[in-house]
Amino acid sequence: MFLAVLMTSNSELGPYARYCLARFVLRFSEGESTGHSTKQMASCFGVSEQVMSASLRALVASGVLICRSEQLAGKRGPASQLYRISPEWAKGQPGQYHEAAIADMLQRPRTNVVSAPLNYPPEIEGEDAVVERAKARGRAVGKTRQPGRVSNVNRLVMAVLLCRADRLGAVRDLGLAELSKLTGLTGDQASNRIKTLRAAGLIRSYIPGATSSTLFRPTKSAYFLNLGHPEIAAAW
Repeated sequence: MFLAVLMTSNSELGPYARYCLARFVLRFSEGESTGHSTKQMASCFGVSEQVMSASLRALVASGVLICRSEQLAGKRGPASQLYRISPEWAKGQPGQYHEAAIADMLQRPRTNVVSAPLNYPPEIEGEDAVVERAKARGRAVGKTRQPGRVSNVNRLVMAVLLCRADRLGAVRDLGLAELSKLTGLTGDQASNRIKTLRAAGLIRSYIPGATSSTLFRPTKSAYFLNLGHPEIAAAW
């Protein structure tokens, strides 16, 4: 069911709410969050309590989650807030090849990883420049960055791409505008995330789509994912 959640666009949800929603469905499926406070869910999902609280409010306001209050037996104080996925959002699941890899990547702790070799074909230009710029940015900010760590939002972007990828990791039918809708990012933010994922080795190459042409019809972007990357390959 979490695949259907990932592939449903909702303009009211930002990237953190979408990430928390995917983790919620992976943890509770169609059941309730009984026994889990906001703080406990935040710890389980790898986000701050503030992000978890804001995400739950956004998900309830948009009708994705249903919330009810209940005074649990043997517990004093305010009633507990219990959440469950709305039945409308639990319908359907797109067929694809990488469900286990998506679930594993979303749930894995954010530890440092070593990128797999990229092995770019010679006709792809600009990859080395992207990597060097990323390294330079990391050196410039010093200890504020943790190289090799994949952020939660970047995991969300990769999860959406994997939902649309074929067996070899090629995504040929997902434009940047649609990717933005599915992740809650703006166009510029989504483009920057793609650059970051390329620099990290999770995306081997990216061919931007063309919105207009005098010779050919408009084309969507193409992404070639690195299925051998440790963040993805661990699930195989």
